[in-house]
Amino acid sequence: PVSTSSAIRVRAAGDIRVSVVNAAGQEVATLFNGMVNGTELVNVDASMLTSGAYNVVASNGADRATLSVVVAR
Repeated sequence: PVSTSSAIRVRAAGDIRVSVVNAAGQEVATLFNGMVNGTELVNVDASMLTSGAYNVVASNGADRATLSVVVAR
């Protein structure tokens, strides 16, 4: 569970987008959108999210990786 903030490490090569998606499948925040060549530390600011379950999705257009996150206050 996350209450205020956390970070995730993304390993990739190329242009990626990391976003937060709510339980209804709606994108509610973009955490990162740019080039990565190796490892990028992406901050997750949970203060902007209401309590609940979310997915953090990293995508380069062809491939996706998803991480489940629960915001609890």
